[in-house]
Amino acid sequence: MIDGLIQNWSYAPSSADLLAQLRRTRGYAIGLRPSPAWRAITPITQRAHWNVLFLYLKDHTLTAAQRYTLAALRKEPGGLAVICAADQLGDVPTELHHLCDALYWKARPGFDFSGYTIALSEIVAHSSGADVFIMNDSVCGPFVPLHTTLNASPWRLTGFTAHCAVENHVQSYAFHIKHYDKQTHQHLRSIFPNWYAFHYFQNVVHCQETRLARIASRHLTVGALWHQGTNAAFDPSLSYAAQLLDEGFPFLKQSLLTGKFLHRYPTGHFNHYLERFGHPIE
Repeated sequence: MIDGLIQNWSYAPSSADLLAQLRRTRGYAIGLRPSPAWRAITPITQRAHWNVLFLYLKDHTLTAAQRYTLAALRKEPGGLAVICAADQLGDVPTELHHLCDALYWKARPGFDFSGYTIALSEIVAHSSGADVFIMNDSVCGPFVPLHTTLNASPWRLTGFTAHCAVENHVQSYAFHIKHYDKQTHQHLRSIFPNWYAFHYFQNVVHCQETRLARIASRHLTVGALWHQGTNAAFDPSLSYAAQLLDEGFPFLKQSLLTGKFLHRYPTGHFNHYLERFGHPIE
């Protein structure tokens, strides 16, 4: 129990405020761009379960945190598919070829949702009906096994945290969808479009992330393990990070360690958690 958060929350819609609606309209009016180029290096094949990692390559090598995530996902049941965003196909690290079961290069534009779209389109084409776990490398982890919790989830689409900012929505750094098939992909085509992408972060947030749960709930059951449903100023993945880790939560936002939210906690505040999980401290 964490004061201020709702545990095991089944999605309930709320209305987007006027500003959010205007930002969405603007995003669709002037924010659409062609989908980024991509290439299958090792294609997805038929499996019952896929774990998908969207990996953003800042330089030409993997970070220690990315290697930790890859190793942790390798321990999960199912295949590991990596969508690597880099300038050119040749920039994909050679070591990735040996660390995953499927590997794709994607040009940098489009943020994580364009990478998610590639993975889900390929799963529909080559592994239809698979259960799919998707995450990006904006979080450290997973620190604990995921499959028991996700398999037992009562929803077809399960988020780890949900937030009421803009409107009630599942946060997209990590989520799970059971039985992802062509029909599901068609239902979610406005969230994971094959022909266009948004190349500006706020457009991704307003037009894709914060709409995912609402659009999905028309066809799937949707919920989250934890929800901040009363105060839009408190992002659960940031404001409750330490409390969530104490409750066995599997992720920690990178931005609390080295990014724009470093100021929220004293330097080194999360080091004892990282040490406990054997995660490198950068």
